[in-house]
Order: sequence, then structure tokens, then C-alpha cells
Amino acid sequence: MAKVVVIGSATIDLFAELNDPFSQCKSGCKILVDELKYETGGGGTNVSVSLARLGIDVSFLGKLGSDQNSGHILEELSKEKVKVIPTKLSSKSTSFSVIMESSKEEDR
Repeated sequence: MAKVVVIGSATIDLFAELNDPFSQCKSGCKILVDELKYETGGGGTNVSVSLARLGIDVSFLGKLGSDQNSGHILEELSKEKVKVIPTKLSSKSTSFSVIMESSKEEDR
């Protein structure tokens, strides 16, 4: 049994690095993206990984969809030595967010 069980969210965050400032991006227009980075995120997974990196025996409990994103999250948790408490996968998609970063501005 784990010493700590973390209950929380698990997401895939897509970071899109833009070449232009946000002020030049207009709704409906095509925007040049310099780089795309997929990262796991979410409060539950972030805390679980942080605790595991500190050497704490930790398990994660959260809702995941039955999609490719959940597979990526489970793979990352396994690599970080976080145990996952098995639950039924949701028929809905795993949470996903897009964060746009501009190399010309500091805000997201």
C-alpha cells in the first residue's frame, strides 16, 4: 500500500509556441506555430510525480479517458515510479489544454 494517495486531475497540455505576438493574432486566421510540445499535466499527476521524485511511495487516483492521451499519461507516471490505482476508463476523452506562448511576448 502506498504511503500517499493523490486524488486529482490528469491532463495533456499542448504548448504552441507562436512566432508572432498575440496582439497580431486575429480570430479565424491561420497562425504560424514554431513548435508544439506535448506534456502531461494536471494537479494530481504533478503532485504525484513531485512526491515520487522526493522518494515517497505514492499512488495516483484520477479519471482518464479511453484514448491515446491516457496511454501517454500512464506511461509517464510509470516512468516516474508513480503507481496508478486502476479504475474504469471514461468513454469521454482525457482532459486536454492548449497553452499558446509567443516568443515576442512574455504572457501565455
